[in-house]
Amino acid sequence: MEGSLNETKGISLLHTEKLNHGITASIANSEKSPVEVHTTPFIENAAIERTLTLKCDLRLLPPLMILFMITFIDRINIGNAKIEGMTTELKMKNTDYNKALWILNIPYTILPLPSNMLMKNGFVKPSVFLSGQMFCWSLCTIGLGVTKSFSGVLVCRFLMGCFEAGFVPAIPPATKILKGSLGCAYLIGRYYKRRDFPIRYALFFGAAVLAGAFGGLLAFGIRNMDGVGGYRGWRWIFIIEGLLTVLTTGIGLLFIPDYPENSKFLKPEEKEYMLEMLKIDAGPSQPNHYNYFVMKECLLDPKIWLATFAYFGADTAASSIVAFQPTILTALGYSKAQAQVHTIPVFIVALVCSLTTSYFSGYLRHRYGFILLGALIGIVGWSIELTVPISAIRARYFGLFAITTSAYIQMPLLVVWISNNMGGNAKSAFGTGFMIGLGNCGNFVSSNVFITTETPKFKTGFSTGLALCVVSIVFATAIEVMLWVSNKRRDAGKENAKFDHEEILEHVRPKGSSGASPFSIAIVGAGIGGITLSIALATHTSFQITIYESRPAFSEIGAGVGFGLNACRAMSLISPSVAEAWERVKATNLRPEKDHVWFDFRDGMSDDFDLIAEILNEKDFLHTAGSRAQFLDELVKLIPADVKIEFSKKVADVQEVDGGKMKIVFADGGHVIADAVVGCDGVRSKCRQILLGDDDEASRAVYTGKYAYRKVVPMKKAVEFVDEDMEMRNLIVGRGGHIVMMPIMNGAAANFVVFRDAEGAPWTDRRWVIPSSRDEVMQDFKDWGKKVLKILEIIDLLQLIEHPEKWALFHHLPASTYAKGNFCLLGDAAHASTPHCGAGAGFAIEDAHLLSGLLTPDLISSPADIKIAFQAYDRLRRPRSQELVRRSRANGMLLDLQNPDGGEITHEKIIPLFEDNQAWVWTADLAKMLTDARDVFKELKGE
Repeated sequence: MEGSLNETKGISLLHTEKLNHGITASIANSEKSPVEVHTTPFIENAAIERTLTLKCDLRLLPPLMILFMITFIDRINIGNAKIEGMTTELKMKNTDYNKALWILNIPYTILPLPSNMLMKNGFVKPSVFLSGQMFCWSLCTIGLGVTKSFSGVLVCRFLMGCFEAGFVPAIPPATKILKGSLGCAYLIGRYYKRRDFPIRYALFFGAAVLAGAFGGLLAFGIRNMDGVGGYRGWRWIFIIEGLLTVLTTGIGLLFIPDYPENSKFLKPEEKEYMLEMLKIDAGPSQPNHYNYFVMKECLLDPKIWLATFAYFGADTAASSIVAFQPTILTALGYSKAQAQVHTIPVFIVALVCSLTTSYFSGYLRHRYGFILLGALIGIVGWSIELTVPISAIRARYFGLFAITTSAYIQMPLLVVWISNNMGGNAKSAFGTGFMIGLGNCGNFVSSNVFITTETPKFKTGFSTGLALCVVSIVFATAIEVMLWVSNKRRDAGKENAKFDHEEILEHVRPKGSSGASPFSIAIVGAGIGGITLSIALATHTSFQITIYESRPAFSEIGAGVGFGLNACRAMSLISPSVAEAWERVKATNLRPEKDHVWFDFRDGMSDDFDLIAEILNEKDFLHTAGSRAQFLDELVKLIPADVKIEFSKKVADVQEVDGGKMKIVFADGGHVIADAVVGCDGVRSKCRQILLGDDDEASRAVYTGKYAYRKVVPMKKAVEFVDEDMEMRNLIVGRGGHIVMMPIMNGAAANFVVFRDAEGAPWTDRRWVIPSSRDEVMQDFKDWGKKVLKILEIIDLLQLIEHPEKWALFHHLPASTYAKGNFCLLGDAAHASTPHCGAGAGFAIEDAHLLSGLLTPDLISSPADIKIAFQAYDRLRRPRSQELVRRSRANGMLLDLQNPDGGEITHEKIIPLFEDNQAWVWTADLAKMLTDARDVFKELKGE
């Protein structure tokens, strides 16, 4: 049985492992095979999250930033060594230095992903993996200091690229399409929500900019060791910095934490909270066809290619400065010592400017102007270097400031800009990863265009940099124009969403071969009702469907769900594939001789667990139950590829705009325009509040005076500890409470829902799920029979009630309407009921069947027709669904041995009343209801 309990979104806190779309969990049955369960919900707590975030900031970021700074110093110190005589002593030819630069980039580009898979699959702890890499390349760095030939330089640089490949990321952790969370960034991403990751990654990346300054300072000091031990100063740069890296590995081993689930600095309850928080935030793993679809969309999107080439230009500038700045400074006439020192302020200024522009860009929610500013600064710098005479040393030095600052302003802003304007988490992730990965190939350009024979003018290098900077402006401007045009079209209602420089919801793709624009239907809520409606409507080529879900992933709370005869009929009428999805996850009584029984009706007050009656299935229909999470997983697989899904879209308002269109305003400031909106956002529906108005007492759910505890346990353990009655669907009644037990997950698990009357006590907590205790649960049922107490003890035995939670049961008062204009409600958003008829999800599917039967091409030719269809839907569905709310509340009282009409009530009186309520639920004529609704549509239209 299910209902309003199951419509509250959340994820289990206990023993969970993400499967499929991140909405199921697993425990092990006696045969060690996975049993998927979905137990208690995850309750967000802002104070706990702030504490955890600060703790991670102080414990995780500092050691990683130190290690990254040392890493970057080891990579760029070849530029410092060059001017101290490396090329002369090793008799390197004109292009040998360039070869030494780009040979590192070959493994550095190829090896990150396989290196990361070793880390990601948990073969070694992060501290050992990252520190081990550092130790290996530190030996290579030292090797550069003792090599006797150019060949030795190439070998050491190549091996450095191999070992550094897994340390520094090329693709951000959000890039789920390529599974590309690499090295330190992967570890950082394991501790932070996606919204918190960018600023942490920016701070981590800032260590590389700081390394440019610190590396120059080190080189300035180390060069004075020239001749010590018979080694030249350039050799000591490599040797000392390599030894420093060796020492730094100790920091890594001691202070880099393990993954959150194994970390020592988090308390057990903090680990549990963090793992569930991150699991929900991570979102679902998408099916393979969706991955292909997303990648294809990305590769065909001109914005990605434009941004990639713009990033390529900025990356070329950054890598040029890193590798050649000391050489350029000595060519300007600075001494070797002066050149080392003069690299320091260049990177310091770049870091300050980068952080400043990033801050104001975020504050103003605008990127293009700051990217343009960075590029213009770069043009100034490159032009100075290309045209100003060598004798103008100060001007040429200023040019280096401009080039470096330009690169470090543009690169992070381009990543944020394109990420926020891709439309959807998956496409954004793939797009930014593709841009950074391909854009980083600028390293190959920079290492080959600064030609030694062109010293000191480096005409090819500076000309290339200037050209790429100009091209970056052109490409960035093209992106800005595209976004501006799309904004105008969306404001005019010609497209489906609005680019606001923070978010783009992708342009609707017309369906079918017709050139006519489809009607856009926005479904708010990605639960069973919303997804089923999208499957039903997607068969009509006249509609473009977009689902907006407030959570970051598909998520349903409620371990069990059951469907009666009408709900199963509705599934088949919507699509045979929906009925087949239910067939794949449903479970019956595990004893065949009991197939005809819906529930064994038992006396929970008696020690012997007396069987009062058998409540039978409808004729020729077998009642079944299943895992709600499993069923939602199956439904998600059925969502057609052309149905758009946008996560983390919390609705703030729905307004009617010109022409009868509907405008959905989101809490993040974005909005979309649609021809119609269907609110399927559950018992706590924001859409219901908007449609009815805040002053309507029916706009919000009300407490029913009852609460529940719920758990799932492996079936074999339940049978071993109690008896074979656990294999059956049992309805256990008693004074002031009742218990529902039923097999789910194809019989591998048993679902227990324990209901209790609050005896008139109000629900005063703003939360609908609050912590409880084992003692409170046992106290609630202390007067019940021995077998019931044993059932409750099995939950304790399996350590699943150690920290139980109490769920308040809410339902809706009758609404005056389910529709207003081109805006309507469906499922629990329209008629949330208590779970005592086992029909909440089933009625949502009935709603979807009737509504999709009205929104058909033969009836709908304009948005005005959608309004009429919603009115017809309201007229037919509202009386039936509001009667469900009343009967479900009555069932709850009957099962708690409370007479809805007052006075005493016996088991004999309960059964016929309960059966009458259930027969009413199961026996409505859906075909007639749809025919009547279509007749109402024609009547309202005046046909």
